[in-house]
Amino acid sequence: MNLLEAMRYLTALEHHRHFGRAAQACHITQPALSNALRALECELGAPLVRRSRQYEGLTPEGEVALAHAHRLLHGAEALRQELASLAGAPRGVLHIGAVPTAVPVAARFAARLRARHPGIRPVVQGLSSQALETGLESLALDLALGYVERHDVAARRLQVLAQYGERYFLVRRLDAPDTSAGGAAVAAGASQATVGTAGVGGTGGAGDTAGVGGTAGTAGRDEPGALADSLAPGLHFGPPCSWADAARHPLVMLTPEMHNRVIVEGALRGAGAQVAPALETDSVLALLQAVQDDGAGDLAAVLPGALVSVVRSQPGLMAQALVAPVVDTLIGWMTSGTAAPTRALQAALALAGEPDWLAHVKLHTGTLTLG
Repeated sequence: MNLLEAMRYLTALEHHRHFGRAAQACHITQPALSNALRALECELGAPLVRRSRQYEGLTPEGEVALAHAHRLLHGAEALRQELASLAGAPRGVLHIGAVPTAVPVAARFAARLRARHPGIRPVVQGLSSQALETGLESLALDLALGYVERHDVAARRLQVLAQYGERYFLVRRLDAPDTSAGGAAVAAGASQATVGTAGVGGTGGAGDTAGVGGTAGTAGRDEPGALADSLAPGLHFGPPCSWADAARHPLVMLTPEMHNRVIVEGALRGAGAQVAPALETDSVLALLQAVQDDGAGDLAAVLPGALVSVVRSQPGLMAQALVAPVVDTLIGWMTSGTAAPTRALQAALALAGEPDWLAHVKLHTGTLTLG
């Protein structure tokens, strides 16, 4: 029995939670995967998988074996990368996770990393905050982009590299009716707005800033300024909008288990508004599509700058920076605090700290400003 392969099959089964899909991901037949797992159980002298007509999860012994499997596979990959990199350039797989609202940034990063180091093969996954933290601790993930000020990040002793401050916008169709205070003025202003001339993150008084993600001045956070001229025309920017006014729109929101939902709900309630989403989804793609669709009516969504940047070329949409309060949430890269970094991870961390990369991130996140 090949122990490494059997451990790989075990991790694939837990990831896909289906024998057929796990076998397909491992490029083997389902009977071959089942036989390998039974052989592993015999070798270890304990049942690992709860079986019936379908996969039902791992046994307590299986959970212990899974933790060891992740560490064993991580060590094997680190060894392969070290040996393959002796000639110079780093090589190997780099497993990257990101919270759904930061996936566009993670994808940009992975593409730049691959361009610089063709021998590195990044694998990017969108995961919940809890899944990111668990994946880093178990070594199923090498690198994760998410909310670095969550309690579990410190509790798990994860290493953090700050990247940017997440700011929020109300996004809706230009032709959608606006029942919020000052809606008519907003619509009139938006009809004249062009990217590069409309102000995006208007500021309030000193009491208007809410540090949901930590204090201002952390790496990647900026003050509102002129909109980045590189943003393509098509996306209009209206004047700033209060969270209380945003709550008057029928909102599309992520589901409650998402940390983004916690932040958005906290800001809305802090503004004295009731939270009653018109539509909920656990998919960022569905969130964006619901607002863009020409049959969506008056639906609106609260989106971070990283997602607003994705729809910047979409005609017929308007974005308004959310203020009163200004919410700024720190996003950063996280790694395991216990495992030695692989060569691929070392290369990724070097890129993540470079001024050129941080300037690129600033252009596509936060307030979407040049400075």
